[in-house]
Amino acid sequence: MQLLKWLSVTDRFYKIYLDKQLAPYGITNSQYMFLIKICRSPGILQDSLLSMFYVHPSNIVRTVATLEKQGMITRSPNDNDKRTCKLYPTERALSIIDEIQ
Repeated sequence: MQLLKWLSVTDRFYKIYLDKQLAPYGITNSQYMFLIKICRSPGILQDSLLSMFYVHPSNIVRTVATLEKQGMITRSPNDNDKRTCKLYPTERALSIIDEIQ
């Protein structure tokens, strides 16, 4: 149990550190993961993020909406399934992705 406690503490401090490093770019540690994946795979389906990151679907929707408001990504409808969207990085995201990685 002691190991789990310290892993949790380490994870929490790492996220705090990452948030401080990403603050100049206007993103958080949770947005960072999504942004990297979208930049590496332009046109990725929003639903496919669900299988990559083990988070609740509402968190994915919220994070994608926030990144879109910040001008980091754009959404376009999926021609095959109107319920899902394709995600593309914007020029703003592509200009900072190398720095934040």
